[in-house]
Amino acid sequence: MNTAWISLILFLFLLASYHKRMLSASGFVGALALALCFVFFKEWLFLSMMIFFFLSSSLLTQWEKTKKRAITEGQTEKGGRRDLFQVAANGGVPWVIGCVSFFHPSSYGLFAFLGSLATVMADTWGTELGLLSGGPVRVFWTGKIVKAGTSGGVTAAGYGGGFLGSALLGVFAWVMLQVFQPPVLAGLTFSRIFLVSVSSGVLGMSFDSLLGATCQTVLRCDTCAEETEMRIHVCGRTTRRLKGLAVLSNDGVNALSSLVGSLMGLGFGVLFR
Repeated sequence: MNTAWISLILFLFLLASYHKRMLSASGFVGALALALCFVFFKEWLFLSMMIFFFLSSSLLTQWEKTKKRAITEGQTEKGGRRDLFQVAANGGVPWVIGCVSFFHPSSYGLFAFLGSLATVMADTWGTELGLLSGGPVRVFWTGKIVKAGTSGGVTAAGYGGGFLGSALLGVFAWVMLQVFQPPVLAGLTFSRIFLVSVSSGVLGMSFDSLLGATCQTVLRCDTCAEETEMRIHVCGRTTRRLKGLAVLSNDGVNALSSLVGSLMGLGFGVLFR
């Protein structure tokens, strides 16, 4: 493949994503650096999976954006535009795995990459579809009903969305495996790829919810008497930390979940033979 042409196409694709408000300026720079790294290493299978995750998740985020923004108003600090920290949180672990796989190619690298990406995809799809479901939102490990958009809150529709997202990723990974046919990955079956993706995605999403409910920092606006992730609330007042670890933001939770998802992918890759 002509790497120069592919690099140009990726640049134009990400530039269009920036203009469509899918990426912030910093997110554009981060995503471009990540994509060009995969091009440099000629990791076409991993690159195609990353593009599928980004494009499908971004389009889903844009769908009914106004309605979802109204539901989470005053709770989340970031909007639909992915910034550098979000790109790093979702793509950092897969990027490391891709770099390692270039020097030590094996099926284990694919399983770890797939598990990591399935986790963040299931979490994204679960969040986006769960927000629109209108069903009760419950804290993952207590069952307590909370406001939509609360960290660690889950819905039945959200779990369905997470399953769907990770299942689609598994199917796409298998199709791309047939297209690129890397010799080191010859012999991998569809069922093995699919099961690794779905199992890692759903369990990784559950770990993300557990971490969000127990360890993620939660702030409070005393003026509005609301819990939030925003350092400066919509009312303009500075919030204070109510609970959770001060260093663990939503991006940190996503990054840790992505790492755990990669380990799950490795484990399920060995288990499902």
